[in-house]
Amino acid sequence: MAQHHADSRDFLIFRPRVGRGGTYISRHIVLILVSIIMMLPYVWMVGSSFKAPTELSLTYFTLIPKQPTLRNFVDSVRLFNIGRYFYNSIVVSGTAVLLQTTVCALAAYALARFEFPGAGLLLVIFIGTMMVPEETIMVPLFLLFRSMGLLNTYGGMILPIVPWGFSVYLLTQFFREIPKEIEESAYIDGASHLNIFLRIILPLSKPALGAIFIFSFLMTWDQMVIPLIVVSEQKMATLPLALANMIHEAGENHTLLAASTTLATIPSVAIFVAFQRYFISGLTAGAVKG
Repeated sequence: MAQHHADSRDFLIFRPRVGRGGTYISRHIVLILVSIIMMLPYVWMVGSSFKAPTELSLTYFTLIPKQPTLRNFVDSVRLFNIGRYFYNSIVVSGTAVLLQTTVCALAAYALARFEFPGAGLLLVIFIGTMMVPEETIMVPLFLLFRSMGLLNTYGGMILPIVPWGFSVYLLTQFFREIPKEIEESAYIDGASHLNIFLRIILPLSKPALGAIFIFSFLMTWDQMVIPLIVVSEQKMATLPLALANMIHEAGENHTLLAASTTLATIPSVAIFVAFQRYFISGLTAGAVKG
């Protein structure tokens, strides 16, 4: 009887463990399947960019080209002047990321450390801007930039991206969790607010800054609405806007479009792979601290 009770207890104890193990495995199976489904279009695009148009028409749904060729990439650079659009996107994205990170970090530090009337309301306003669709400000933005002479300029594409509520919110939550005692010791030694911000706060905030950098770059690199409003001259177009125009110019040449799009995705993929450690740790820290 005692042995029977012991076996029953062992069985009851063992069952949840099996359940947890089964749940763990099933979750990973689902995640793997979702990842494969999400990656298939990208893999197909990259594979198609190395195919000749005739091969693509015969083997449209195959992922690996039988006779790889670089002709599509050469034509993309030669016929569509994609190098110019790359340059425009790099200038706009690089400048916007630097300005956004700097401005939002300074704003977040002020909200996290300085007590002044309306600080909480100001943070709510920053967060509220994330809920406003870009399409609702297209006409006012166009009229404003036309009056300021910012149409067909890099500044017109950069300025609307600099203030971003998500960056301010995430950095504010992160800065608030940094112990004030560290700063107080620096104050006693005669350090200014700017020195403390540059030498103490920023080095301790690398994970959050890394997440902001990646988000900001991806958002700016893929930006379509603002260049569509500001740019009317083809030479000032960024990659997303240029690719939209290529759809009409390339017609049925899907391999050329695939090659151009593959080239356009290289910086985004490279940035994410290089900084994914900061991206994950920054979002985790911001979520926990928030």
